[in-house]
Amino acid sequence: MSSRANVVLAIGTAAPLVCLYLLFLSWLISNRVIPGANLVEASILVTQLVRLVLVLSVKRFRMASIVQLWVIFSLEAHSFAVLIALYLFTGNPYMISLASTIIVAWPSAMLCVVPVYVFCRLTFNVWKDHRLISVVPAGVSMFTLFAFLDYVASSQPAPRGLAALSSLLLSTLLQTRSVVATPQAVTIGIPLYLSLLTYGAIQGVGVSPGRNSQLVLVAFGTLLAIGLAVFDIPVTAYPLLVLGLPSAFLVAIMWWMTHAR
Repeated sequence: MSSRANVVLAIGTAAPLVCLYLLFLSWLISNRVIPGANLVEASILVTQLVRLVLVLSVKRFRMASIVQLWVIFSLEAHSFAVLIALYLFTGNPYMISLASTIIVAWPSAMLCVVPVYVFCRLTFNVWKDHRLISVVPAGVSMFTLFAFLDYVASSQPAPRGLAALSSLLLSTLLQTRSVVATPQAVTIGIPLYLSLLTYGAIQGVGVSPGRNSQLVLVAFGTLLAIGLAVFDIPVTAYPLLVLGLPSAFLVAIMWWMTHAR
């Protein structure tokens, strides 16, 4: 691809995700979810921001593996065991309270900070013309995550603090049988989908079928969604149709991908 096409597709991929992220942050701030955080929750958020700056500033960290990045952004999880040990040693109940607050607030703090790194890494991968396997899963996963967050923001009362936000998200995820994408998420998702599809088509030109055949998964998902919508099939009434038929097609596609010459 030309450098100009790379820039256009990088912006087209990152911009919709950044828009959903900013909408989520706006909801957190305007409803005093972040301003209502206590001292421990605010400290976790600040340390996450410091690590984000460190990762983006050091090339070794910017290009690190997912496992290494997980270790960097999950240091709070290790403090849980330390605080429990201190409680057993000292008998101070504050240690239990502090450990519980940290372990519950930490996922929400990551949710507020880590997407910035993901957007930068995704934009870089598109700009540098990386393979689809390093672009499409990240883009689709981030859109799914923020579409869910947008649904929660539009359907649930705002909590107070990061720990309460984690509890709200977990309870919604466990109790809600289906998530309806909001109109703004659908609208924002259109340019993202078009950018990923265009990137897959352009990036796969002139290579063997097996290299970038993940594009077939995108095309399959599109055709399946269009077919279910056109024929107005009540998919929730037919679990076999929802799980069995797509799984069979996906298995066939993956077999073809692995055996393509």
